Amino acid sequence: KTLRCIGDPEKRFSEDALRILRALRFSATLDFAIEPQTAFAAVKLRGLLARISAERITSELLILFEKGAPKRIASLLTEFQPIFLQLFPELAALPEKQYASLCELSAKLPTGRDAPSYENLRISCFLAANGCTKRLLSHLRLPNTFRKRVITLEEALPAAERVQNAIEVRKLLYRFGQPACEDAAAVLKTSGANPNLTELLNKCLQNSDCVSLTSLAINGQDLARLGFTGPNVGAALKKALFAVMEETVPNTREALLA
Repeated sequence: KTLRCIGDPEKRFSEDALRILRALRFSATLDFAIEPQTAFAAVKLRGLLARISAERITSELLILFEKGAPKRIASLLTEFQPIFLQLFPELAALPEKQYASLCELSAKLPTGRDAPSYENLRISCFLAANGCTKRLLSHLRLPNTFRKRVITLEEALPAAERVQNAIEVRKLLYRFGQPACEDAAAVLKTSGANPNLTELLNKCLQNSDCVSLTSLAINGQDLARLGFTGPNVGAALKKALFAVMEETVPNTREALLA
């Protein structure tokens, strides 16, 4: 259960620098230790990763985070911090304790093995919960949908941390959408910052609570018949939606039109 290069590790890594990340990926997914000389050479030659394409780097990191053993991921992110700072230099601005907490939190999160909605949540958290998300994303070649997910998670986390009841959950879902809210709830449950959010969120989803204009019992045509025109239609619909989310008006056609 030990990873080592065949022969001189510096020579092996110089032949293909991606082997540095493969060593970390194999260590995470197999839960193997990395032999000291191999580990030393990987850190020493980390600068060679600048020659590797973003696509190849992204591929290794996605597997490392998604398939790795939690304790091994956390130890790799801290023990081999110089390698990750080579990939994401912006993280160097984080205080040591904050970086260590980020690594531990990301590693503990559920993965796609637990539920499909959690696929790649670990790396999403690692990229989102540090204050420099957009710059970090520029180093990786990710689909636009994935990039949007990470950016939305960064925006949702501070708001989600303050949510304490069903009304606030509905407004959170309206503002950020279900995927980002589920991501934020999982992160905050794992960190302990808001462990009750997952249960509140699940109740709203199970009850099919009205959290969008499409689920409202009236639409723009209804308001047009009442004489609303132009921007007033959208404003009135939004006001009606918030009245429903705040439980001051039931989501029925009659009550909303009245």
